[in-house]
Parts: sequence; C-alpha cells; structure tokens
Amino acid sequence: MASRRKRSLKNLLLIHEVAFLVLVAVTGILSGLTAYYWQQTSTETVRINDLIYLTEQIRSELFRQIQEAIRARLLEDKHAVDVYSKYSREIDDEFNKLRRNTASAEEDNAVQGMQEAYRAIQKDMNKVFGDPYSVNYVVRMRILDPRFADNMVARFEARYNDMKAILAQRHEQIERTSEYWTRFAPVLIPASIMIAIILVLLAARVVRREFVGPMATVKEGAMVISRGQLAHRIPEQGVTEVSEIAESINRMAHDLSESRAALIESERQAALG
Repeated sequence: MASRRKRSLKNLLLIHEVAFLVLVAVTGILSGLTAYYWQQTSTETVRINDLIYLTEQIRSELFRQIQEAIRARLLEDKHAVDVYSKYSREIDDEFNKLRRNTASAEEDNAVQGMQEAYRAIQKDMNKVFGDPYSVNYVVRMRILDPRFADNMVARFEARYNDMKAILAQRHEQIERTSEYWTRFAPVLIPASIMIAIILVLLAARVVRREFVGPMATVKEGAMVISRGQLAHRIPEQGVTEVSEIAESINRMAHDLSESRAALIESERQAALG
C-alpha cells in the first residue's frame, strides 16, 4: 500500500500553497482589472466629452464671429476688424486644444478637415471685410442675402458633421463596452473567485486526507500498540512520510511481538527443564 503513495509531504504542502496563491492572484487580478477598466473608461469618457464640447464651442463661436462681423461691417463699425480677429484667435486656440485631445488618426483627420473648412471661411470673410471702412452697394446686398452665411459655412458644417459622427460612434462603443462589462462582471468576478476558493478547499481536503487523517490514525495506532496490543497494525496510508512512520511502527510491533513470543517460549522451556 505504501508503494502506491508517490506524493510526499513537501509536494502536498506545495499544492496547498499554490492553490492559496491562485486565490490571491485571481482576487488581485480581478480587482486590478476592474479598477483599470473603470479608470480607462472614465478617462476616455471625459476625453470624448471634451472633444464634443470643443467641437460645439468652435461651431458656436464661428457663427457668432460671422454674425458679429457682418453686423459690424454693415454698421461701418471701426472695430469690425478687431472683433473679427478676436474670434479668430479664440477659434484657433480651441482648434489647438482639439488637436491635442485626439487619440486616433481618424479623429485627427476630422479635426484637420474642420480646420481647413474654417480657413476657407476666413478667406471668404477676408474678401468681404477686407476694407472695413467702405461698403459699396454690391457688398452690402451680398451680406444681406440670407444664403450668404449658409453658403459660407456649408463645407464647415459637412466636416463638423463628420466629427460629430466619429465622436458619437466612439461614445457608443464606450457605452456598449460598459454595458457588456456591467452585464457580465457580476457573474464573471464571483465565478472566478469561487473557482479559486474551490481550488483552495480541494487542496485543504487533500491535505486532510493525505496527511492529517493518516497522521491521526498513526497516533491512535501507536497508542494501541503501546498498551501491549502488538498484533495491531496501523494502515500504511497517506503521504510518503506518514506511510513510512506507520510501516516502521508496524515493523517494531512485529519485532516486539516475536521477541515476546521467544521470551515466553524460553521461559516455558526453562520451567519444563
């Protein structure tokens, strides 16, 4: 029976330690992944929201720039150029912020498209407001035409819609990922931890079966033999070390039994003599 026991106490303890380390590792990894995912998701959500805000801000200020410049031009305001330049600087600053916050070539190309469309608007506005102190009849009629501003920003609106579509798609991806994680995390995390706990319990069960139980049996058997019941035999089971102890005690009991029998026979023979 002992020859079939190949596992040593050292290996048994190693199995238990590995199972415990697996539990700790699984718990730590899941906690780390959860924290990392929510940190990344939060950071990306903030970035996308910043891009949306800046995009809307640029569009809003562009329309205000056109309206203020047209008003100032029609009223022959001497500060028309200053108003126009002020908006241009602000819009350029926001374009720079937008470029810094992009995280992909697609986003960067969309921002460049908006910026190029804005440069085209600036060229048209420079032609109209090139001389802020004289307004001839043709220019005045052109400015008063409701289609003037619409035609001026048509290309920009197309690029603006492209940017909005990209950001909406990215926002939708984040929402889908969050929905997926929210749906499966309550199942995946407890299941992984439960598997790790089961491994630890199985390892503890093996320790009890292969060492704790057999060692208790050896102890009880040794006590029985010590009371003089030399015929008692301890089961040689468990890990190698415990099995060898049981085998040694059984051999010792057997030797003592034979010695006692020999002594009794010797005394009997002496009595007969």
